[in-house]
Amino acid sequence: MKNQGENRYKRSLKQSHIDQFPDFAYSEMAGGLFCKFCVLAETREANYCTEANLGKLVTKPLSRYNRLTDPTGDLNKHLNTEYHKCSAVQCQEFLKSQERGTNVYNKFTTQKDL
Repeated sequence: MKNQGENRYKRSLKQSHIDQFPDFAYSEMAGGLFCKFCVLAETREANYCTEANLGKLVTKPLSRYNRLTDPTGDLNKHLNTEYHKCSAVQCQEFLKSQERGTNVYNKFTTQKDL
């Protein structure tokens, strides 16, 4: 949709964006996108890996879609952050532990106490 008085287009979120970037999910309640791994790993867990300033896609929804899928767009930029990579590994380890029947609660609480 073209904005009045401007030569710019307003982008909207499409199902193809979610299909192309499966690490992200739309929240109707918050009105924007979040990173599934970073939200599930919690801010404390992501900060355990790096002292990043967590914001959009983690603690706040991404609701402006004008730079969504560009190589330097919001989604690609987020996928390349250290806290995302760390969160993704933590979530994958959690799933593996669940499959093996390991008590992951003790593992995560021990890591936080370090």
